[in-house]
Amino acid sequence: MLTLISIAISTFLLIGESIPISSSCNDKEINGLYYIKPTEYGEVIPVICNNGYTMLDASLNFDGLSTYFTSLYRYGNDDKAMYGTDCSDTAGWRDWFIPANDNTKFRVARDC
Repeated sequence: MLTLISIAISTFLLIGESIPISSSCNDKEINGLYYIKPTEYGEVIPVICNNGYTMLDASLNFDGLSTYFTSLYRYGNDDKAMYGTDCSDTAGWRDWFIPANDNTKFRVARDC
């Protein structure tokens, strides 16, 4: 799904000009860093696209990314940070990641 967003000020775009933005990495043929908008009313977030998968990296924009989860806590220090639910939360990824639906696939990234 593509969404059009309005850009207020940009070096490359005119004021008020819209650009298409994807809701996931499904349509990306080239791997790399992209900006997506997973839900109609959510924030635009940076993600890493790889073979159609969307890799979420909290270090790219923790505040923006955290809006897409029912809860998001950081465990550990800067060297070995890990993000997850509150320890008392027993929800799985499909319940925890707000944009997920029955067709959403999850996997751990290689070398993660």
